[in-house]
Amino acid sequence: TIVYSLKTMERDMKNDQHLRETVSDIINGSPVNLLRAVPSAQHAAIENGSSAYDVTTAANDLILEMLNARRGGTLVYPRGKVTQAGTVNIDRSANSSLGRISIRGDHEFASFINYTGSGSCFNIRNANSVGDEGNTAYTVVSDLLIAGVGKPLNSAGISVNIASFIEFRNLIFGGFDYGIDAIDMDHALFDRVKLRFCNKGVRMRKNPTPVAVSTQPNNITFLSCNVSNNTDYGVLGIGGSNFNFYGGALEGNGTVGAGGFGMKLQDCGYEGGIGANLDGLYVESNNGIADVILEGIATGGLTQVVHVLKGVTFNRASASSFTTNSILCTFGDPAVYSLQKLLLLGCTFKSLGSYSPSAGRKYVSFNGVPANKDNFSQVGCLFEDALEKPTFIQNLDKRYAKITKSANQTLTTAVETTWLVDTVSASFSWTPSIAACAAVALV
Repeated sequence: TIVYSLKTMERDMKNDQHLRETVSDIINGSPVNLLRAVPSAQHAAIENGSSAYDVTTAANDLILEMLNARRGGTLVYPRGKVTQAGTVNIDRSANSSLGRISIRGDHEFASFINYTGSGSCFNIRNANSVGDEGNTAYTVVSDLLIAGVGKPLNSAGISVNIASFIEFRNLIFGGFDYGIDAIDMDHALFDRVKLRFCNKGVRMRKNPTPVAVSTQPNNITFLSCNVSNNTDYGVLGIGGSNFNFYGGALEGNGTVGAGGFGMKLQDCGYEGGIGANLDGLYVESNNGIADVILEGIATGGLTQVVHVLKGVTFNRASASSFTTNSILCTFGDPAVYSLQKLLLLGCTFKSLGSYSPSAGRKYVSFNGVPANKDNFSQVGCLFEDALEKPTFIQNLDKRYAKITKSANQTLTTAVETTWLVDTVSASFSWTPSIAACAAVALV
């Protein structure tokens, strides 16, 4: 039973743009406010943040009604604070012909969900169906503050299972084990999302037990997002390609201890050639292993991959909050795991505040295959502290070498001669390949 008087509707239509709709509009798929399924006696308490009324059943009932009768629509959470003890499900897994559902609030600070359960606040599932677009979500979740209580193990603000073309916009998460936990999600957009104060910010991976439509997390785009203050880590992407970060920040993650980190992209390259694509990201004061871990050691299926970091700021800002490496590359033998490469373009690495540089904390480190001319290149980067500068740097912006020879050597006209040199400048890009023979062929 939906309890909502015409008088109350008229009042709310004046005060809330989400309710400026006629009954016929609702039937035809226009946004439906959650308050339509909540007793009117609770409306004022929800608005002022004092209601303890559990809206789980109301939300699920409205979603089922839209899925089955209205072929989809948008559920709107009202201004104020609602209590939700259970999981709200958008479940098309058993019937791919059902409509798509989106969820939104009035504003990320105006619509507050106090999730008191131990599972997922929202569970989005699409169909394992090939050929009829059953796996496509076209779901948008936006303009909400979603807060859990106590970070229960395996809890999530949003859990996703099979979803292409899903969008998260203007959201704030906190208080969960995972802010977002996604399986078989691709072509996803995160727009101005704040994943903070969870154990893990976001995890993305292919289903460990693959189904027909299972996919690596390919083409995942973050626009001006903030992933910060998560105890274990901020971002974990397993498999996949094109993890795109444009602007935004990665700060204060990994406080759990030595095993923490900011971001880890593991075994990219199954279904694409770009792993990390970080552009203008601000990285500061993460803890544990590294700000960014790039790893490729899975057996079978990996193809060549390049990780591109452009205009990324790496700061070590205090004596108590820093990682061992800014970037840690664990690349396997190219003959076994295919070539994996790190390319840095105009990135900066600095020490700030009370932090003291150490030779044991290199900005960039390789702990699998060592850095070499094939797997590490940089152009125009700033490594502020000499102690922490990488031991090998492939400088693509240098096009010359300085060589020296102290003794005379006779060169015969029109005869190919090897010119034995004494030294080759270490600043030249491909010095390691010359230094091994210390010779230049002159024709």
